[in-house]
Amino acid sequence: MPVTYSVERGVLSMVADESATAEDWTAAIDEAMRSPGFRPGMALVADARRMARIPSTRDVFVRVEFVTRLSKEGLISRWALVMTEGVQYGMGRMAEAYAESSPSPFRVFTNVDEAMAWVQAGRAGSTGG
Repeated sequence: MPVTYSVERGVLSMVADESATAEDWTAAIDEAMRSPGFRPGMALVADARRMARIPSTRDVFVRVEFVTRLSKEGLISRWALVMTEGVQYGMGRMAEAYAESSPSPFRVFTNVDEAMAWVQAGRAGSTGG
């Protein structure tokens, strides 16, 4: 499975392997939201560091639009994307700029622990996310 997920401590965590596509991310999020542990308003941490290819501009837009829709529906409260440094991180920063219209805060990280701390801090500091 190109994208795996787990749900714990109010966070939906996703990890992509080297072959994951934008469609794989979307399918995995859809599946995760049907899992018994998922609750509306959860934070999302997506770890894309293992991906071998650099996401295209289209991939970035597809993911951002999808998660923005989930945010608008109250399903995702905060989301963090974990990327490797360099070009992959640059594409993540482009996603960050594109996601400014999302109702949920979004940030790009290179360290999964920092990303998890950021989403947890946001959840602790608010009533809805």
